[in-house]
Amino acid sequence: MYVMVYHDRTGRLPETLDDLVRAGLEPTVGLEDGWGRRLRYLRVGDSFELRSAGADGEFDTSDDYVLEELGPFLEGVEYARPEQQAVP
Repeated sequence: MYVMVYHDRTGRLPETLDDLVRAGLEPTVGLEDGWGRRLRYLRVGDSFELRSAGADGEFDTSDDYVLEELGPFLEGVEYARPEQQAVP
């Protein structure tokens, strides 16, 4: 994941996905979901969330897919849909 590569290179998380391109990473995959729509990235302190709007194309609805990266050292990954419990 390019966010983690950015973290490894800079020691911090990017503020936006565009920071990845500015850092010369130029990701060719990973900025869009399976429907060809741009993912939403949200940095929250020492963690972040990547969110796909899902099939309906609307963010913050029940069909969103969410990746949450947790902890200051990006120790764990949780994949969850809002209405479901996190799965390993």
